[in-house]
Amino acid sequence: MADANHVNLLRQGREVWNVWRSENPAVRPNLVEADLAGLDLAGALLTRANLWNANLKGTILSRADLKSAFLRNVDLEGARLDGAILRGIKAVGVNLVHAQLSEADLTGADLKGVVLEGSLLARASLRGANLSDSNMQKTSLVRANLRGAVLENADLTRARLVGADLWGARLTKANLQRADLRGAYLRNAKLEGAKILGANLKGATLTGAILDGIDRTQLVLVGLRDAYLDEDFA
Repeated sequence: MADANHVNLLRQGREVWNVWRSENPAVRPNLVEADLAGLDLAGALLTRANLWNANLKGTILSRADLKSAFLRNVDLEGARLDGAILRGIKAVGVNLVHAQLSEADLTGADLKGVVLEGSLLARASLRGANLSDSNMQKTSLVRANLRGAVLENADLTRARLVGADLWGARLTKANLQRADLRGAYLRNAKLEGAKILGANLKGATLTGAILDGIDRTQLVLVGLRDAYLDEDFA
């Protein structure tokens, strides 16, 4: 259970909470099972917070600092996390459906199996993040930084990846059907066995990409003739 004092301080607002955190930097906030739904916690210092089973549905966490926070079975559906710092978080069983994460920093985050369906991650940093087995259907990742990210078995059906940086990303067996990858940078990306039927790759860079296991008939796609491919595969 959550520490009642910690919950009470947080409910008093960002200013009160941040002052307390600054005065008690060694304390790890205990917010286990706390009901924080709908609160305005923009800019709150939540580093290393234990948010196991917390209810953050619809909570405003814009620009909040959640570095190394423990997010297990947390409901963040519809939450606002735009510009939030989430580097190195471990998210297990987290619901981020329709969450707003534009320009959020998720560098190196462990998001394996997370539900991100319909969420907004435009210009977000997901460099080196683990997104394997995640549900990212209809997710907006326009101009997101996904360099070196692990997206194995991820469901990116109808996702928007326009101008996204996927250099060296691991997309083995990912579902990219009907995804919008116009202008995406997929240099050295690993796409073995990926499903790309109906994807739009116009202007995408695929130099050095590993495309083993992809049915060549799938490569007759809208815009693929305009993609930058290795000469021996084009």
